[in-house]
Amino acid sequence: MRHFIEKGFRTHCLPYFSGKESHRHINVPLFKLYLKSFSRPTFPNPFREVHTYLSFIGFARSGHSLVGSIVDAHPEAMISHELDTLGLIEEGFSQRRIFQLIKQNSEAFSQNGRYWNGYCYEIPAKSFPKKPSYKVIGDKKGDVTTLRLNQEPQLLDRFQKCIKTQQKWIFVQRHPFDNISTLALRRNPGFDKNRIQGNAAPITHHSHNDAEFSAILDQEISSYFKASDTIQATKAKIPAHLWHEIQLETLIAQPQQELTRLFDFLKLPIDAPFLKDCQTLLRPTPSQTRTLAPWSPKQIAQVQTEIKKRPEFQWATQRCLKGAASLCENAPTNHLERESGFY
Repeated sequence: MRHFIEKGFRTHCLPYFSGKESHRHINVPLFKLYLKSFSRPTFPNPFREVHTYLSFIGFARSGHSLVGSIVDAHPEAMISHELDTLGLIEEGFSQRRIFQLIKQNSEAFSQNGRYWNGYCYEIPAKSFPKKPSYKVIGDKKGDVTTLRLNQEPQLLDRFQKCIKTQQKWIFVQRHPFDNISTLALRRNPGFDKNRIQGNAAPITHHSHNDAEFSAILDQEISSYFKASDTIQATKAKIPAHLWHEIQLETLIAQPQQELTRLFDFLKLPIDAPFLKDCQTLLRPTPSQTRTLAPWSPKQIAQVQTEIKKRPEFQWATQRCLKGAASLCENAPTNHLERESGFY
């Protein structure tokens, strides 16, 4: 406790759960968070059989919340929502305190309906109650994990020393054009607010003029591929059998196959009813936000070039770039004419 008192008023950023309105974060003083980790102890120890700690790494708005909630729905798994474990380790929290905070966070998220940024990540069936001890525990904070490891690569070593159990990693990928488009569109504060309020009409780029939005898109393109470099540098340090990748579009198209592969990776048993209920969280088709953003021919070509030269996007090259060259040559000026997409 003295360690955290000496840190003065240093804080840690946590999600604030408020039912359907949940979307924002608040800064909590470290000493309060440390004290909170001692509240509501459970006996016997629910972590006594944990064999895997699960970390998420990747890009914002790529499907990590979806996958995190699916894993958390398993009776023998507990995944917190944006607790930011690496940040806690950086501040000196122990594995024991982190595990308690993960449990509290996951339970609070569920009690508030698992709403985040206008989406509901609750699996409707109540037939899968938590068992008294967990086998898999972890935290979903993919984009911040990437950012922290970019700024301080040695934090991975501290993480591996702090968490004593076997550590596994999940990297969820989304089509780069859709992922980058969503990141750029989110610069408009109304983008999330519109969905939280239940409005059907999507928010486009029109809170900015075209020149402003083009600059925003340039920034997001640059940040996206810099983050990809960090992800691949981290992957190179992790044994292959402890690293799992999911393409969001493949998960939606082949849910039973991909979910089975996911839980096999985590060594968690599943049955047909559980798989069926997990699939209720999936959209019928992927969200194509690329149609809402005014991509220039130069920006299209830039992303296409990056995708082609990077092995980690081989799946996107094969599946998603058919006809991109002709799109670059005939790119319309009105974003609403782009609904044919980048396929």
